[in-house]
Amino acid sequence: MAEISIGDGTWQTRLDAGQCPKCLHKLEYFDTKKIRLSVCPLCKLEIIQRDLKEIRMLETKLMPSEEDLCATPEKMYWSDAVSIIEDVIEEWLRDPAPVDNDTEAEVREAWKRILQG
Repeated sequence: MAEISIGDGTWQTRLDAGQCPKCLHKLEYFDTKKIRLSVCPLCKLEIIQRDLKEIRMLETKLMPSEEDLCATPEKMYWSDAVSIIEDVIEEWLRDPAPVDNDTEAEVREAWKRILQG
């Protein structure tokens, strides 16, 4: 068996050829709507590939980056931010409907402030 160096593309080349990148045996594939599972019947290596659309759905849109948290000066009081989030949650629990752009921007700003502490 050949040695595999990190980043040389060996694993991807073998995957593209339908071979197990670990033992070079032929892979078996199982496809569903959301994932593709590649299994080596010999060494039992499993490779799970998710659909890009599903990965994007798992991203948290309200979570600002660390740079955003540090770069943005405080614009609202923490208690005001908590109050905004509580109001939105209470309203959504009563009537789960989409919010307008202004409310969304206000919620994003409040969430960012809460994360800042």
